[in-house]
Amino acid sequence: MFTNFFKIVLRNLVKHRSYAMINIAGLAIGLIACWTILLYIYDEWSFDRHYPKANRIARIVEEATWPRGELRLAPSSAPMGPAIKNDYPEVEAFVRFLPEGGNVVAVGENKIPASKGILITDPTAFQVFDFVPVAGDVTTALQGPGKIVLTKSMAANLFTDPALALNKEVKVDNETAIVSAVIEDQPASTHLQFSALRSKLNSIEELTWQNFELYTYVLLREGVNMQQFEQKVQPFYQKYLHEQMGVTSFHLGVQPLTAIHLHSHLDYELTPNSNIQYVYIFLMVALLVLIIACINYMNLATARSTLRLKEVGVRKTLGSNIQQLTKLFLTESFIVTSFAALLGVGGLYVLLPYFNDFTDKHLFVGMFGWGYTILIFIGFIALISLMAGLYPALFMARTNVMKALQSGKTNAHSAFRKSLVIFQFVIAIALIAISILTYQQLRFVSKTNLGFNRDQTLSFHINNEETRRNIQAFKEEIMKSPHIESVASSSNEIGTNYIGARGYWVQNDAGEMPDGSVTANQLYIDGDFLKTMDIQLGQGRNFAFQTGDQYSAVMVNEAFIKKIGLKNPLGKKVEFKIDQQGTKAQRQIVGVVKDFHIYSLQHKIEPLILLMPPVREMEDNLFVRFKKGQIPEALAWLKKVYAQFDHENPFSYTFVDENFAKQYKSEQQQSQVLLIFTALAVFIACLGLFGLAAFMAEQRTKEIGIRKTLGASVQNIVGMLSADFMKLVFIAVLLALPLAWWAMSKWLQSFAYHVQISWWIFIIAGLLAFIVALMTIGYQAVKAATVNPVKSLRAQ
Repeated sequence: MFTNFFKIVLRNLVKHRSYAMINIAGLAIGLIACWTILLYIYDEWSFDRHYPKANRIARIVEEATWPRGELRLAPSSAPMGPAIKNDYPEVEAFVRFLPEGGNVVAVGENKIPASKGILITDPTAFQVFDFVPVAGDVTTALQGPGKIVLTKSMAANLFTDPALALNKEVKVDNETAIVSAVIEDQPASTHLQFSALRSKLNSIEELTWQNFELYTYVLLREGVNMQQFEQKVQPFYQKYLHEQMGVTSFHLGVQPLTAIHLHSHLDYELTPNSNIQYVYIFLMVALLVLIIACINYMNLATARSTLRLKEVGVRKTLGSNIQQLTKLFLTESFIVTSFAALLGVGGLYVLLPYFNDFTDKHLFVGMFGWGYTILIFIGFIALISLMAGLYPALFMARTNVMKALQSGKTNAHSAFRKSLVIFQFVIAIALIAISILTYQQLRFVSKTNLGFNRDQTLSFHINNEETRRNIQAFKEEIMKSPHIESVASSSNEIGTNYIGARGYWVQNDAGEMPDGSVTANQLYIDGDFLKTMDIQLGQGRNFAFQTGDQYSAVMVNEAFIKKIGLKNPLGKKVEFKIDQQGTKAQRQIVGVVKDFHIYSLQHKIEPLILLMPPVREMEDNLFVRFKKGQIPEALAWLKKVYAQFDHENPFSYTFVDENFAKQYKSEQQQSQVLLIFTALAVFIACLGLFGLAAFMAEQRTKEIGIRKTLGASVQNIVGMLSADFMKLVFIAVLLALPLAWWAMSKWLQSFAYHVQISWWIFIIAGLLAFIVALMTIGYQAVKAATVNPVKSLRAQ
């Protein structure tokens, strides 16, 4: 029986090949889109799951509020790891990571920038994380100072053969280190990215409870429940931090490693994370695109069923029952879906490399494992065959025999077909509106005034200690070029990574030093920083090196003053602890700067304190502003001067505007992905509309011929054929508005600063839908309206 069904179906598909091609193309595109999104979601979900002990690893984070502010930090206090290991037997091991910026690793004259950075860490790093060894004993690799573990790619760049790197001496920013091990590179699907791990414990141990700069991870013992452990560690604050911070509420978070990439949105993440909302959105888009493709098949199948009703009537008269007829039409659906699946698989192999380049992903068809992949594809074919073919099959199989034989036509279920068209365009219009808003928001964050001038400015890290000591001479030499406007130095780049925060005690307006501290970001700058970055001074004065400001003065931003509630900040004293013994340093506020962003617009502007470095070696990042239109000349001069002062290290720089743009890379990629699949959803919907319009025009051939004979113009005929479809699109626009508004509001919540949802977005989305639908329908309408009426009537 199946062989007979197969022959009948193939004969029917060949006879009506144009409709078959529309169905196959729509389902194939839907399959490609859905499978690509599923691969994308799987890649996002898989972050940090490759570690064998991933389900036992957690990150310790701190959240606190007090009258003078709040913090929600991914990094934690330096002594947090040892203290939590000492107090709680549930903790098997801990490890801390402190990012180093601007590192260059050198072997002789071979100098390689650490493109993914270097992490200073504890010897327990390999006890918590199972980094894959290539050479050396990782269990002892970081025990003792002056050890470094290189990734395989870094070792290969330095020594050609990674195996040759072991026990060799390298220089890291002119500090000597011994290569104690080589490990495999971190996969792209982890938030822990680095080029090397380094044992430099003095950099960690010097930090106090007020320094929130380290990322602390714990390995829990087998069987420990993370949620219960989180509840157990809450008294930790009273023991260690109450006297230090004096907050009104404190929460020590125990964050599962596998939840960080999609669920963590704390301040100062180690790397920019994604968002679980995007996963839900893309999963919904995948399903909706597939549903649109299935609706196309259902609509065309039920519409074309009017041509097959006599066939159904004859088969029923000859003894076919409902089950046999249902099997016949489901067989047709299965064959069409199978052809579409084969076409879709071929399309995936061709298109995935381009999609990977577009999104910086490494997706491939068999990511789930080939066994699961084949099973999922078979499941896809079965599911789509049922989704697309079951309703048309039941509809035709249950048709009344007498009516089918008498007329061969039925107008039943036209309302259902119209509702499916509306549903398709509701989805398409909502996706168009959302895509417009994401473009608008990303343009907003790239163009918004950050409180300083990010254009025509580059920054670079000074790796040479001698150059740092001679920073003033270095700057003066740079300024000899007529193409350079200004030069400044600081302790950190801005717009790239976490610069560090600590607790400060600030004298109030009554002249008293309160018990509670305020947590603020800290940045060491020189007296030229405000001028170079075009940052406005609101009150007081700028730093001056000759006045001893490096030991006595600070500047703060407006957010700092608002947090504390100071009315007269100038002259107020600021205290902070500088070591584990609680030794305090005191300085005086000499100026208040206008608020400016040191991080992306995903973060609110937080309190910031600016200090002059007590020693020039701390000024290890330089900012150089070029005169407008003179970047090539200025850059050539800068490279020449750099080589004079540091002939050991390569000149590696970034532009400040690019640093900030990188912070939105995830959003930009996801916006681009959404745009691609919005275009596919619209195309699939129009493909179905094209086929449906062609069929409807074909069904009304006689009517069109009579109307033209009676004097109807082409415009009249086109208007008549288009009117019904355009009404459906109009209804879809009205239904899509609240759906799109809700989705856009949810997405904008991930930004601290964002655009407002404008009414014109919905107008543009609606107009685009009308234009595309009109062009799709109009082609078929004009084609039908220009046919010679004599031929139309003769054909009927």
